[in-house]
Amino acid sequence: MGYTKITLEEAIREIERVTAEVRRDFEMLSPERLNWKPVPDRWSIGECLEHLIAANSLYFGIVEAMLAGRYRKPLLGRIPGYAGLCGRMLINAVSPQTARKVKTAAVFEPARSAVDANEVARFAEHQHKLVETIRKSERLNPATTIVASPVTSMIVYSLLDAWRLIAAHEVRHLGQARNVAAMDGSPKA
Repeated sequence: MGYTKITLEEAIREIERVTAEVRRDFEMLSPERLNWKPVPDRWSIGECLEHLIAANSLYFGIVEAMLAGRYRKPLLGRIPGYAGLCGRMLINAVSPQTARKVKTAAVFEPARSAVDANEVARFAEHQHKLVETIRKSERLNPATTIVASPVTSMIVYSLLDAWRLIAAHEVRHLGQARNVAAMDGSPKA
């Protein structure tokens, strides 16, 4: 799927699909399985979920500030074509089809390295809030509303591209979590 062109509704459907598949694939796993890592520098299933929660949550405050009229358009968002270029580059960088690893910014690191049995339910609650936030953002005209990346104000993109980015990113990490679950040495159910 080419995530740079999906609509807002398609992004929501992808996010909802990821939620359903995380529940189906990981809800019955023990904390031992959720926390197992093949090697110390690889993420566990739980860390993949924690990373998505950490990354996505940063947009909640941005949307709330915009809805309250307290968000100022980033200066670089005024340069014609710049936000579109940044958005496409980021979406393509985290797309599940991209084989190259992307270094995670510290702000997106998993908040916890060890999760408990409620992690999948916590993720599902987060996803519900994410979809609510996306739906609230429809009032802002996401295709033309420009936001700065939570990492740096030097990177800007449309709010629609933020939702596309999240959808692609979630699919990528769902695949990563599934790969960890299928590895030799992973504790069995």
